[in-house]
Amino acid sequence: MVHVVIHQMLLFFFVSLIGFACFNHRIITNEALPHIARLMTKVLLPVMIFSVSYFGVTRAMMSQNFIVLPITAIFYFIASVSLYLTGTVMKLPKEHRGVFQLSFLFGNTGFVGAPLLAVLLPRMGGVVLVLFSLIDQALFWTYGVWLASIDKNRKPFSWSSLFNPNLIAIVLAMLFVNMNIRITGIVQEVLMILKNAVPAISMIYLGALFASSDWRSVFQRRELYFGILIKQVVLPIVIGRIMLWIGMSSDIISALMVLMALPTMTVVPMIVETYGGDGAYASGITTITLAFSIVTIPIVFAIVFL
Repeated sequence: MVHVVIHQMLLFFFVSLIGFACFNHRIITNEALPHIARLMTKVLLPVMIFSVSYFGVTRAMMSQNFIVLPITAIFYFIASVSLYLTGTVMKLPKEHRGVFQLSFLFGNTGFVGAPLLAVLLPRMGGVVLVLFSLIDQALFWTYGVWLASIDKNRKPFSWSSLFNPNLIAIVLAMLFVNMNIRITGIVQEVLMILKNAVPAISMIYLGALFASSDWRSVFQRRELYFGILIKQVVLPIVIGRIMLWIGMSSDIISALMVLMALPTMTVVPMIVETYGGDGAYASGITTITLAFSIVTIPIVFAIVFL
């Protein structure tokens, strides 16, 4: 598994370099990036998430792996407390403290996690992704939005926020699996074509996003490296070793470690700006954690499994 992870992250890296080069040669422009992002978030990512959460997944697999839910909740609790204490000890300014916690708490399950799981664990990855995302999405659109808000007294949450394409795809996949609804023929083929397009397009987009971002000022901030160490290395390793010690399935451990070690969610800078925060600061963290994840995810797997 370690060698497969290293190989896949190298592939992602080289494909993202194509996106980086496309932006620098104006094949992809700043004006085009929002349109690519909308295509990904509104169409391609929901299709991929539905596909990996539905095809090859059974009701028995869902029920037998509900342990993922409490483990995910424990992970988010520990990560939230750790990041809060880090921000407090480092005396981050008020306008950055919540953004720092938000940026490192929620990983990029769409652009990085789902494509990686689809390759590494085409069957079990979908089950873990569904269960993990139920807590991940619920927390992001409640606690995450509160962290992004400069005015903490402002009403941070609307129920309509939960009705986003990714969560709808997860719920539909769960319904289809539990109701034993079968998708075959041309519909299945169309879904597979769209699903298989996601890894390349997402990495090209992220490479172009990195090229377009002003990440250099954030690169010099100490809290960045503490956040990467805590969220993308230490916590996945510690929880991974504990899961290994108690005898959990290596596939579940692998899928959870991928999801725990992910770089910052791509939508975080947009949410931060929407709620009055420092979007440039969040954008810098997003792009730098993406670059570091190419190294940190293989390191996590190597330490846990070797």
